[in-house]
Amino acid sequence: MKIVLIIIGVIVAIAGAGCALGGGALAVIAGSDGWIDTGTHRFDTSTRALVSESAEIEDADPGISAFGDVRVRIRARSADPEREVFIGIARSADVERYLAGVEHDVITDIEFGDFNLDKRLEAGSRTPGEPAGETFWSAWQSGPGQQEVDWEVEDGEYRAVIMNADASRGIDVRGSFGVKIPYALAIGIGLAAAGLIVLAIGVLIIVLAARSATKPRAAPPPAPDAPPAAAGPPLAPEPPPAVAEPPPPDA
Repeated sequence: MKIVLIIIGVIVAIAGAGCALGGGALAVIAGSDGWIDTGTHRFDTSTRALVSESAEIEDADPGISAFGDVRVRIRARSADPEREVFIGIARSADVERYLAGVEHDVITDIEFGDFNLDKRLEAGSRTPGEPAGETFWSAWQSGPGQQEVDWEVEDGEYRAVIMNADASRGIDVRGSFGVKIPYALAIGIGLAAAGLIVLAIGVLIIVLAARSATKPRAAPPPAPDAPPAAAGPPLAPEPPPAVAEPPPPDA
């Protein structure tokens, strides 16, 4: 039973530590403004556009219903100061229609540890019109220097697009992606506090179980003294030794 309690305590302590670390990390990453940002990295392609995979967002998604107004922010600056950058977010069907027959790269995965961008080439030979001239964008920015799109997430299926403003080939930008979750700082602090409490409970269980396991056992009470043997009947006194009678005198 004591070993079981120690195992339970270890599990509880590990869960509490994980919750505390996760909450602390969220609070640190989000900061006071609530933005969780990837940092600035290089995004490039020899084609005419960099496009995210389609993301379907529903009102019932936890990120929408639980946290309120979630926002997405995309920043990009061309490595060539002479080139203008375009950033846009639009419904997937509109983006696919605009880029149909246009050579572009679809971003399939981003690894931010050693930063690696996995892309899938979509072949094509058509030259699209300048993206800023289209009217289907839900949010967009275009121009020289750093451009930024700050978009409130909406219900639907969307894709993000980075292009040169003139729709020319060869994109080379320094960009970042961020998400703003309302109350992220408060959520992180709450998770950290709850995790510390659970961790303390787990440690307490371990300590109590360990103390119980090492507590010396009380010595058993001594056995009662054996009762004295019952006295037998009194022994008869030994008869006195016989005295030899003197021989009779000679006649």
